[in-house]
Amino acid sequence: MTSHIPTVLAISLGKKCFGIAVFTGAELTHFSRQALGRGTVRTLLRTQLTSIFRQMFTSFSPQVIVVRAPSQYQKSSTTVAPTTRVIEREAKHRQIPVISISLAEIKARLCADKPATQAKAFLHLARRYPELRPLLIKTSKWQQKYHRPVLAAVSAGAAYLDYTGEIK
Repeated sequence: MTSHIPTVLAISLGKKCFGIAVFTGAELTHFSRQALGRGTVRTLLRTQLTSIFRQMFTSFSPQVIVVRAPSQYQKSSTTVAPTTRVIEREAKHRQIPVISISLAEIKARLCADKPATQAKAFLHLARRYPELRPLLIKTSKWQQKYHRPVLAAVSAGAAYLDYTGEIK
């Protein structure tokens, strides 16, 4: 009997960009940051997002999409809600389930035996996925802010995989 190895697309939404992480089984196979056009009008933003997510869904063929739930602050953004709607619409069209996971759930999964902080969760990820270590080098606050969406996407995907038992 052959076991099916799921592909998980994890996304962390932001006001000006979003982070992407792709897992094949427990293996992190892709991670990147995608910037959104500056000052785009709503219809142009929707067109840009639809194109980006269609390309991602075609390239990676995910069986599950995990979205890090936006914070209260991010919910007021003019880009987060349209991005969420595009993800949900495109996933529904392809019959791909979308799972939302909160920051509290992520920290609880990744920092089970320690006081949970986002920084500790990211360090835990760097031990699990050594390819992330260069993103955690503290050279400047700007670089930390630049890489945060990618690390947040990886943490959402890893927390989901922990929950499903994919990662031992």
